[in-house]
Amino acid sequence: MGSFEFIAALMSIIIGLGVTNLLAGAGRAFYRRKENPMDEVHIVFTIATLLVLILQWWVTFQWNNEVNWSFDKFLVLIVWTISLYMLTVFLYPPDLSEAEEHRARFQRNRAGYYSTFIAMCLLDFAQTSIRGDLFHPVWYVPFVAQYAVLAGGGLLSTRFWLAVALLSTGAVTIDSSHGTN
Repeated sequence: MGSFEFIAALMSIIIGLGVTNLLAGAGRAFYRRKENPMDEVHIVFTIATLLVLILQWWVTFQWNNEVNWSFDKFLVLIVWTISLYMLTVFLYPPDLSEAEEHRARFQRNRAGYYSTFIAMCLLDFAQTSIRGDLFHPVWYVPFVAQYAVLAGGGLLSTRFWLAVALLSTGAVTIDSSHGTN
């Protein structure tokens, strides 16, 4: 097993835990939908976060040609991956009980979700910069920056319609940031 495979295995496990937490939380919410209905914002956040997890897992493959690994590269990648997992924790906390309403719980966790999303964008810049592809393609920086700005808007706003608009914008364009190279 080479260095990339060794690091990618850990990153895949962390992202897999995030997908598991997200799907398990969504499954519990669906199962309890009659007693505790989910709101539209939470559904949009769930779908957008799932797309982000899948996209970022795909992006990790761009590191497969890296030969010179260092601890700082490894650390940035692992912290970036952990930030992806934390997005799912803020959406579906492990201690969410049947009695808690998703909307109220998310409102308490909203700042954590958006802050983690901004951190994930900054870490995405860092890992892309370390790889030497920060300006390839040229629209990459403004594209990812728009997500950080949208998350900042969500962090500052308490209106649900704005949160839905922000994440809908992100969900519509999420898959075009890295393509299939």
